[in-house]
Amino acid sequence: MQYAAKGLLAGNVNVKAIRIVVTVYRLHVSELNDQFIEAVQAFFKDKEVEITVTEVDETEYLLRSEENRTRLMQAISKVENWKNLVEFQENMLQ
Repeated sequence: MQYAAKGLLAGNVNVKAIRIVVTVYRLHVSELNDQFIEAVQAFFKDKEVEITVTEVDETEYLLRSEENRTRLMQAISKVENWKNLVEFQENMLQ
């Protein structure tokens, strides 16, 4: 295979290289306001954008990495087996 500076040449097919910018904004729905729209407009200027809205499942997000999954599963096991629990008085939270 040969590689060209602005594209990929594979056999007789020349594929033009494209640049894709992906920006993820993670916020609460109450934060969707004119200021948010203005920030998106300022970042992307005169480009056409596609906006996808996805509900965030915190549990799924936290379980993505093996390290987090292991820690969470160990914590759940400790609670279920009443091990290493900490007791506190309500007034300690103030």
